[in-house]
Amino acid sequence: MCIPGPGQMSVSRGLTVGVSVVMVVLVAVAGVAGVTENTLV
Repeated sequence: MCIPGPGQMSVSRGLTVGVSVVMVVLVAVAGVAGVTENTLV
C-alpha cells in the first residue's frame, strides 16, 4: 500500500506507523505482564 509522493511524506507516514506499532506493543506487553503477575499472585 505504497502511495507515490514526496519522500518527506513517506518518512512522516513511516514514523507515525512506527510509533503506533510501538505503542500497541507496549500496551500488549504491559497487559500480559499484569495478567501474569495476577496469575502468579
